[in-house]
Amino acid sequence: MHQHRIVTNGFRTFILMFFLSLLILPPTQASTNRLHTNRNATALCNNDKHQSELVILIHGLMRSPKSMRFLKQFLQQRGYQVYSYGYESTKHSIHEHSLTLTQYLQKILKSHPGKKVHFVTHSLGGIIIRESLGKMSSAQLKNIGYLIMLAPPSQGSKYASNVSRVLPFLPLFIKPLKELRSEPTSYVHHVPIPNVTMGIIAGRYDAKSPPSSAWLAGKNELVVVNAAHTFIMNNAQAREYILAFLSAGTFKTAVGQASG
Repeated sequence: MHQHRIVTNGFRTFILMFFLSLLILPPTQASTNRLHTNRNATALCNNDKHQSELVILIHGLMRSPKSMRFLKQFLQQRGYQVYSYGYESTKHSIHEHSLTLTQYLQKILKSHPGKKVHFVTHSLGGIIIRESLGKMSSAQLKNIGYLIMLAPPSQGSKYASNVSRVLPFLPLFIKPLKELRSEPTSYVHHVPIPNVTMGIIAGRYDAKSPPSSAWLAGKNELVVVNAAHTFIMNNAQAREYILAFLSAGTFKTAVGQASG
C-alpha cells in the first residue's frame, strides 16, 4: 500500500510538472489583441492554381500556428492560398473560441467574395470550427468548402478525463480541458455537426484522440494513418489525404490509401 501511494504521488508530480512547464512557456504567435482581428492570420499565395479557393489552418490545444507551419508550406507549394488562424487556446471555453472564430471567418468571407473557404484543423481546432459553422445559416455556408479534421476529440478524450481527475485544478488554467472529457455530460458531446462535407484523419498511435474518439456519426469519412497526436499534420500519408479531400471532397482518390 505504501509503495502504491509513492507511485501514485510520483505520477501526479510528473503530470503536474509536465503541464506547468507548458503553462509557463511564453506565447509564440498568439495574438495579444482581440482574436477577431486580421493580425491572427497571415495569407500567402505562390501561384494561381487554386485562385478560387483558400484554406484556413486551425491549430489545437496548447499549440500555436507554428505547429501547422510545415503543412502550410506544403499546401502553398501546391498553389493554395493559406491562412493560419491563431488563438490563445487555454484562456477561453470552446463556445467563446467559436464566437471569435466566427467573427474572423465573417471578415475572411467578406474580403474574399466568391471564393470557397476550406479548413484543415488539428485536435481542438476541429471542435471550435464545428461549433462556429454549425450555427451558420445555409446562406452563410454557401461559400464554405470542405472541413478536414486531424485527430479531433469528437467523442471526448479519455486522456482529458484522466488528467482532470488526477489534477482537478488544471481546468482552471486550461479552460477547454474539462469540456473535452469523454463523459457524456461534457460540452464536446453537444457541439453541433455542421452541414458541410467533412473528412476525419485519425492517428493509429494517438493516445489523446484515438480513432474511436475522432469519429462522428453520419456520412463523414474517417481514415487512419500511422501517426501519433502531436505531429499528425506532418505525416506524409495524412498530407496525401488532405490534398485528395481538398480536390474532390473525398479521401478515396488519395494515393496509397491507408486502412480506415
